[in-house]
Amino acid sequence: MRLRRLNLTRYGKFAAFPFDFGELKPGAPDFHVIFGPNEAGKSTTLCAILDLLFGIEHNTRYGYLHGFDNMEIGAEVEFSSGMREFRRRKKRSNSLLDGHGDPLPETAILDEMAGLSREDYRFMFSLDEAMLKKGGEAILASKGDLGQLLFSASAGLADLSQNLSSIREENEAFFKEGGRKHDLAKLKEDLKDLAEKRNEFDTQASAYAKLVADRKNAEESYNKALDDRTRAQREKETIEAIEIALPRIVKFEDLAQKISDLGELPDAAPELKDTPSKLRDEAIRLETELKGAVARAADLEREIDQIVVNESILKEGEAFAELDIPRSKSLAALEDLPKRKIDKDGLNAKIKVALRDIGRDENETAHALLLDARTKARLKELGDSWGTLNTALKSAKREQEQAAEKERKAREKRSSAKVVDTGDGLRLLSGVVYHVRAGSFDTKVSDARKKAHRLKAEFDRATAPLSPWSGSAEDLRSLRVPDKALIAQWSSDVTAAGRALKDAETAVQALSADLGRLLAERASASAGFGVMSDSEAASRRGDREKAWAEHRRRLDSNSADAFEEALRADDLVMSARINHASEVAKVNAVAAAIIVKEAERKTAIEACEKAKDEEAALLKKVADALNFVSGHFSEKMDILAFKDWIEGYGAAIRALDDLSEVEDELSGFETDLCEAKSRLREALARVDVAFAESDDLRTLLQLGQNALDAGTTLKGLDEALTTAQEELKQRDKDFSEAQKAANQWCADWKTACESSWIGQTHPDATTVLVSAIVEKLKILEGDVLKHDDLDYRIQAMDDDLENFEKDVREIAERIGVGVDGRSSLALFDILKARIEAEESRVRERERKLHGLAQEREKVAKSRDAHDQSMKSQGEILSLLGVETLDAALDVLAKIATRAGYQENMASEAKEVLGRLKVASMEEASVKARENDSAQMASLKADAQSRFDEADGRMNTFFAQRAQLDSAIEAVGGDDAVARIEEQRRTICLEIEDKSLRWFRLRAGVAAAERGLRIYREQHRSSMLSSASASFSTISRGAYEGLSTIVDGAREQIVGVVAGTKATRNSEEMSTGTRFQLFLALRVAGYLEFAKTRPSRALVPFVADDILETFDDVRSEEAFRLLVRMAQFGQVIYLTHHEHLCAIAQTVCPDVRLYRFD
Repeated sequence: MRLRRLNLTRYGKFAAFPFDFGELKPGAPDFHVIFGPNEAGKSTTLCAILDLLFGIEHNTRYGYLHGFDNMEIGAEVEFSSGMREFRRRKKRSNSLLDGHGDPLPETAILDEMAGLSREDYRFMFSLDEAMLKKGGEAILASKGDLGQLLFSASAGLADLSQNLSSIREENEAFFKEGGRKHDLAKLKEDLKDLAEKRNEFDTQASAYAKLVADRKNAEESYNKALDDRTRAQREKETIEAIEIALPRIVKFEDLAQKISDLGELPDAAPELKDTPSKLRDEAIRLETELKGAVARAADLEREIDQIVVNESILKEGEAFAELDIPRSKSLAALEDLPKRKIDKDGLNAKIKVALRDIGRDENETAHALLLDARTKARLKELGDSWGTLNTALKSAKREQEQAAEKERKAREKRSSAKVVDTGDGLRLLSGVVYHVRAGSFDTKVSDARKKAHRLKAEFDRATAPLSPWSGSAEDLRSLRVPDKALIAQWSSDVTAAGRALKDAETAVQALSADLGRLLAERASASAGFGVMSDSEAASRRGDREKAWAEHRRRLDSNSADAFEEALRADDLVMSARINHASEVAKVNAVAAAIIVKEAERKTAIEACEKAKDEEAALLKKVADALNFVSGHFSEKMDILAFKDWIEGYGAAIRALDDLSEVEDELSGFETDLCEAKSRLREALARVDVAFAESDDLRTLLQLGQNALDAGTTLKGLDEALTTAQEELKQRDKDFSEAQKAANQWCADWKTACESSWIGQTHPDATTVLVSAIVEKLKILEGDVLKHDDLDYRIQAMDDDLENFEKDVREIAERIGVGVDGRSSLALFDILKARIEAEESRVRERERKLHGLAQEREKVAKSRDAHDQSMKSQGEILSLLGVETLDAALDVLAKIATRAGYQENMASEAKEVLGRLKVASMEEASVKARENDSAQMASLKADAQSRFDEADGRMNTFFAQRAQLDSAIEAVGGDDAVARIEEQRRTICLEIEDKSLRWFRLRAGVAAAERGLRIYREQHRSSMLSSASASFSTISRGAYEGLSTIVDGAREQIVGVVAGTKATRNSEEMSTGTRFQLFLALRVAGYLEFAKTRPSRALVPFVADDILETFDDVRSEEAFRLLVRMAQFGQVIYLTHHEHLCAIAQTVCPDVRLYRFD
């Protein structure tokens, strides 16, 4: 990714300001330097690039000129897929547009940014002095991991370490070795609590079953009582509904009788009851209105006949109306005419004075002296151009003299300069010097030697722990070492055999202790209560039977005594067993357990002996294998010690491989160094520069640079002389052209003056005099125009007065008004009064005619309305079958009464039918009258009694059921035990799931940390080497490079001082050196970033005056590193130091330089 073009369309102080970075030249570094003084806009450009890529910030400080809503940045950006054009505006959304102004998603740019955020890009690729310092200090404070931030950004693993820490904390929250407070311990406590609760709920099944049966009986009794109560309630509600409905049925029947009493009535709407009255009133009103309209019409006809109009006067009305404008003009003329004549006299006097001022006779006609537009334009053009021509002539003369002096000095400097070959030899030398500097061959050789020395020491340290083995590197490589899988298997087998033996011995000890405890329990139980086990009691019973058999055989006193003694002993044993039955059961159980434990102990002893034999055989097998590897191993070396020896062997082999690789690199670097020296010597010889064969690479480079500087100086002097000669030639030409232009102007001026009366009156007129005359003529021309305008106006006013008077007198004579002795304005007022009076009479007649038409229309409408009213009366009388309106009113009143009765009947029927749940009022009447009032009262009392009795039983059984529920809940029963068992199983499953997850996460974290550690070690060593070389280059060898020292748990970066091998941390360095270290670290990070991406996937690197604290020598070396970065991606450097531009051009001739001015 690179910027092809950047347009600051409306951003900061810029408006339509472009940067064209051009196309990328194959093989050339993509390096750009932008120069401008302070406040020229360099920091603005840096922020504009950031805002283009990631969006203009909400609180931006660059909208002060154009306004936030108008801010815009444009760019043409080269991606790996091709060129794209973007425009960025300040918006909350859709701020990224394409070249046509259509919105684009942010991913159109961010997908090419390699996952970098704005902060990451600012930290890595968009630097000013503050960010360079801040970022460098952050890297140095990375707590033992130099490349953590940089390599994480390049590999996309910025949050991996934090995620691993989170996973580790999650695992330790479940179980931590040696810890007491973790989730597993809590779950085990929960299991223990559930076991205790299980014992508490161990209730007898019979008691629980009885409670459940009683509860079922109480539930059945409660349901039966509830049914009885519901049935009684329903009967009581039915009786109450009949009691409420009976009065309404009676009322319904009374209303039906009243309707029958009204007799037969026509079917007319009740709403017609007021219609006859309204029709009678309307007829009276309409008759009155008709009589009034007829009388008013007759009056208007009489008044119209009395109005008389003079038609001859009316005919002059239109002509008189046209006199309004002439009358206004006449009034204005009478007022303005004296003033205009006074103004005309003043202008005449002013024109005479102007003629005298320009040297002409005051009585001369002014119109003849006025100049035409072409003459005035020509004179003004020549007058205005003379100042410019005169100034240009003087300036050309002065610049001609200055160019001659400059050419003389350039020729003297060139003649005194040392002659150097500036041809192909110098160009060859420039290429060789650049290649050798970029190659850093001496630095690579030095670093490789140091690294080889360090790796040799590491190899010696790695072979030290291999004792008792000893030998050379070749001997080490020739050892036939078992692979790690076999060693791991041996170690696992030995560990397993030892664990098995230990487990067997532990089992024998535990079983022996259990057997002793059981024997002690049996002895204690027998001694405390005098009870015997079943086997001992059986032995006593056998003694009794033997004594009885002996007594039956002998039947003497001795046998009888023996039998009696045996019988008593047996009775004592049986009596004790009966009195202590529980103790007998316990003794029997202990005896049975003793037998089991004795058998288990015997089996465990046999397993222990077998484990000892297996461990001895395995140890002998391993010892034989170790002796096969090397005869140096003693017979006492066990598998664990050999496993550690194998780890040391692997480390020694790796150290030996690293040492061999570096020695090969060193050989290649030394060859490259010799070839570089040879090429430098050949190039120096081509330009006749003396050197010694013993000169090292730095000396040869300095000699080459001195020759290049001298060639550059000579080339500059040649260019300066050529430029001075060309400038002198140009200045001579400019002066000749300026002199020619002045001569031509003089000729044109004379011609222009002679083309008018000015040349005749003033033959030697200057530009000043002609300018003054032209100004006077301009004023005179205005006065002449005003004089002509006044003449026209005065004549127009006289014409208006004469025409108005003529028109007024003609109209007056036609209508018979006397005109003698009267002015035109007085006649106008008389005519106006006569004409307006006639027009007023005409308007009065027309108004009355209009009123007459309206009254006649009202008469017609009143007659029609009266006829319609009489027709409506006939229709309603016919409908009701009567002859008068009074009779119609009586019939309509009865119809309204009937409608009210019918509405009340419908309301009563609806209420009764709803309560009794029947289909008709006839059914309701029969149902309500089935029982008399006494029977209804008796039935209602019986239903209420049954309701109260059932309600009492229901309450009793409900309380009984609640008590039994509480008793069952207190006992718990089988359900509580089942719930506890379910909880126990759930906890066991949770322990199993979380334990498996714990093992998986622990193994995964270990594997991830090992891989991450290996990756970081590889990248850290690579970046540290790169940063070390860069730091040595920038410091011009003052520091050999960088190294690390361990400070407790923290790894610290230090600089190695050249020659002394002493180290300094960043706080001990000078400000300039510290910034050189920060830049070296950042360059190393960029190069590491570039390793994993093609050049077009890299983002532009932008720096704003980060070399402020560098001297010229170190600035030159810093530019070399920037040029090296530019081989991979676009590098843009902004500065206000002009000498840095020259250094950049020296280091990189292909650099592209831009200037704000």
